[in-house]
Amino acid sequence: TKDINSFSLPHHPITIYDAPGLELSFLQSRITKFKLNQLIRYKNISSNPKKHIHIIWYFLSATSTKLEKAEEKWINELEKKSV
Repeated sequence: TKDINSFSLPHHPITIYDAPGLELSFLQSRITKFKLNQLIRYKNISSNPKKHIHIIWYFLSATSTKLEKAEEKWINELEKKSV
C-alpha cells in the first residue's frame, strides 16, 4: 500500500481504510502517521457519529517476532484519540 485507501460498499455502514505499514523508511512512516492523524481528526469532528472512525486494527508483520517500541508508542497515541 502506497497511500491511505478507503473501501466501502453502498448501503453498508462500514468503511475500511488501508494504510502503508510503519516498517517503511523513517520519512514514509512519519508521513503515514501524519496522514492518519489528519484522517482521524477530520472524520471524528463530524457531528454524525456514523462518519467517525470507531476502531483501528493494527497488524504486525508475520515475520516480526515482537512489537517494536515505536509501534507500541504509536498504538498508545491512537488510544489517546479515543479510537
